[in-house]
Amino acid sequence: MAFVELKNIKKTYGKGDGKVEALKGIDLSIEKGDMLAIMGASGSGKSTLLNILGYIDKATEGSYALEGQVVEKLSDKALAKRRNKFIGFVVQNFALVEDYTVYQNIRIPLDYTKMTKKEKKQRINDLLTSMGIIDKKDKLPRELSGGQCQRVAIARALVNDPDLILADEPTGALDKKTGEEIMNTFIKLNEEGKTIVVITHDEKVAKMCKKIIYIEDGNLVPQEVKL
Repeated sequence: MAFVELKNIKKTYGKGDGKVEALKGIDLSIEKGDMLAIMGASGSGKSTLLNILGYIDKATEGSYALEGQVVEKLSDKALAKRRNKFIGFVVQNFALVEDYTVYQNIRIPLDYTKMTKKEKKQRINDLLTSMGIIDKKDKLPRELSGGQCQRVAIARALVNDPDLILADEPTGALDKKTGEEIMNTFIKLNEEGKTIVVITHDEKVAKMCKKIIYIEDGNLVPQEVKL
């Protein structure tokens, strides 16, 4: 079985005349160590797919297995625990807590672990150093540039050493140069063994990934482009 295995994933919202089929039967396998871009227009279903991959939402029909563990068999509590342990999220608007310092923002996922205070401090400082923002650890998000905020968000996504990183339009709020720097950070993480899925509408961003798949009206477009 692949690292990620989706079989006939369907997602429906609403009922009757208000029923919307966001996903219409997605089959997708992702191998460990892949760096995959998912491209599609607004409303195509790509964010819904990412939410299902990230245990944020459940499919209406179909089966999803991550590292052999079938999602449908897990309780909400078990899902939350696995999400915190195995999955890291990076989003377009950074989703940082404005009143928390950089250090405090990165520490949030560790509040649900059994790590000691010393271990947490070491882990956070190591990530801050690797991201080139150790000098910003006591700053608030509003004191940082967009690129620095995204580096904080990536560090937070990595703090639990997840196997899967899901990035939803990670360069969407950034200028071209900073966006390329962030994508190069993802490439480095992928080279270190992380499996990464990037949602994007930007073809240049997609081409920095190993593979591209396209989603249209809730369906995957048949071709897969290997770069």
